[in-house]
Amino acid sequence: MFSWLNWIKDKQKQKRMEKFAEERRFELNGEYGFSVDGLLVREFGYLLCYVTQGKHDSFLKFDEIADDFTAINGAIVIEMKRDIPR
Repeated sequence: MFSWLNWIKDKQKQKRMEKFAEERRFELNGEYGFSVDGLLVREFGYLLCYVTQGKHDSFLKFDEIADDFTAINGAIVIEMKRDIPR
């Protein structure tokens, strides 16, 4: 079902990623990038730019975003606690 995950050599990691992909409806969409729960993630680059104060403006550099995950997640949590989040 998720043959695009065959590059993951660790079978336990591959199974966890398959479960993640299935639960969240994670799909690759060729030149359009990837979608989660039917929404194209690239369409939310402006929000990533906002919560990272301009450091990231797209989801193309996964490694850089992964390196900043804690800060990005923290900024999202703070934003969502506002009375009127952006």
